[in-house]
Amino acid sequence: TDSSTWKSTMEPKYFPDWEKFNLLGRQIDFSDLPTGADETIRAYSLASYPAEGRKLMFNIRIATPPFVAGKIDETLPWGICSAYTFALVPGDKVRLSGPYGESFMIPGDQELIFLIGGAGSSFGRSHILQLLRTEKTKRKVTLWYGARSLKENIYEEEYRQLEKEFPNFKYHLVLSEPLPEDLSEGWPAKDPLRTNFLFKAFDLGQLKQMDAPEEALFYVCGPPMHNKSVLKLLDDYGIPRESIVLDDFGS
Repeated sequence: TDSSTWKSTMEPKYFPDWEKFNLLGRQIDFSDLPTGADETIRAYSLASYPAEGRKLMFNIRIATPPFVAGKIDETLPWGICSAYTFALVPGDKVRLSGPYGESFMIPGDQELIFLIGGAGSSFGRSHILQLLRTEKTKRKVTLWYGARSLKENIYEEEYRQLEKEFPNFKYHLVLSEPLPEDLSEGWPAKDPLRTNFLFKAFDLGQLKQMDAPEEALFYVCGPPMHNKSVLKLLDDYGIPRESIVLDDFGS
């Protein structure tokens, strides 16, 4: 496949990033993908929830080769499954299996705190919409979502609307590396609750103020360093492991 064809499914605001790093026009060969017992399999969390019917939605980050001096390393391959997914076009058929894992919702009346980073947004969206839109839960639900910049932020409008409709839901967006254009549009450069690593912002903005954090349930999903940092923070506060539901992308 030619990565230039992916532009047809991209929003134009993302073109400059792909062009900056010369990622378009790349030829990626899927002809020798292993099949049978050696086939390549990846676990992706659903971003959609049951009320959306037969529409399945995923958040998948494209895995490019590593960058060296501002250019991709031509000697290393693209991520097999993420690149294959990006190359799909309407009408292509894919084979799915599942569900797997143990990242289910624990019933009860405990407060729910979602600590989500990056592409873990799929895990958060499916649970939160099911809780609020379908179950009409009265449980207190808080989402802390961490992205590097506003360009990588996702579902904000949907969450802001949920805040208006459900007084028991709160949404916090934290950026770790806001871009100059984010700052010029008013994003604060030095607010530790909004410009920070997510685990630090959550600690300052909510965890320190909780009288009994060990009584809440914590749903954690994101890249490895996000998960590691959040789990250490919760452990430092004495949160029992059985009060934490972790989706680690199947690793």
